[in-house]
Amino acid sequence: MLQRDSGIRMPRRMQVEFSAIVQALADTSETELSSAQIWAIFEQTYLAPTQVRSSLIYRNHRLFEHLDGQGIALELADSDGAVRTIAGSGNGPIAATVAALGLPLRIDSFEERSLAAGSEAAAVAIVEAAMPGVPGSRFGVGRHPNIATASVLAVLSAAARFADATD
Repeated sequence: MLQRDSGIRMPRRMQVEFSAIVQALADTSETELSSAQIWAIFEQTYLAPTQVRSSLIYRNHRLFEHLDGQGIALELADSDGAVRTIAGSGNGPIAATVAALGLPLRIDSFEERSLAAGSEAAAVAIVEAAMPGVPGSRFGVGRHPNIATASVLAVLSAAARFADATD
């Protein structure tokens, strides 16, 4: 349904993860979920998580060239709205984002897709991440017209999902 109605094509392992989430909610509500309800669950699970590291919320980022390849400056705001910037570097935006977060996050897979045809189409980036000491992996999704930004958002989504699992 998500692919047909929203253009989201999930990797097989993510389909398994997400179907378990949907099934648990369907069992709780004792009703069949509509396409709109499934999309809302997808958004809440993968696209809404922007809170990472001790209640810090993603605001913006800036990519720049670095000796290691790619640098990133992430702007994060606390619950009072005070903004702070953390930085990292790596061989690309994904590695730089992981380094900036300072988490032992391991990215196991990355996929990117366009949601429609044409140069103005939004991009979706999907990462599968693992963290030492936490069983299993988590998927993160980012959606943005710029694929680099979608990739950064996907890493932040996965990191937030780990934070949710360990709280």
